[in-house]
Amino acid sequence: MLEALMTPLFVAFYKLRAIGPGWQLLPIAVLGTWALVLNGTFFAAISLRTRSREIMLPLLLFPISIPALLGMVNATTAVLTGEGPIHVWIALLVAYDVVFTIACLFLFETILEAE
Repeated sequence: MLEALMTPLFVAFYKLRAIGPGWQLLPIAVLGTWALVLNGTFFAAISLRTRSREIMLPLLLFPISIPALLGMVNATTAVLTGEGPIHVWIALLVAYDVVFTIACLFLFETILEAE
């Protein structure tokens, strides 16, 4: 919901204009948000029972999120500039989301029940 509110503000304040197909910003936002939310929830559950959870969450989450962040930034850049392979970055985001969704679904119950 925050993305839906902030995107028009960014477009207005920074005077952005998509040279490439602007409709592709929607799947980039959805796939990128899903990747960050999924990994954030999973690694928050992992670091929940550790003694220094304030330090563990960023140490676990940042390296795992780098491919998703690179995919989002490069895909958005490709849409806004009209240059580069947009489909490659969207495919990377889809693959990242599928792999981590399946892995997290299988491992989430084990993580929560671990003592």
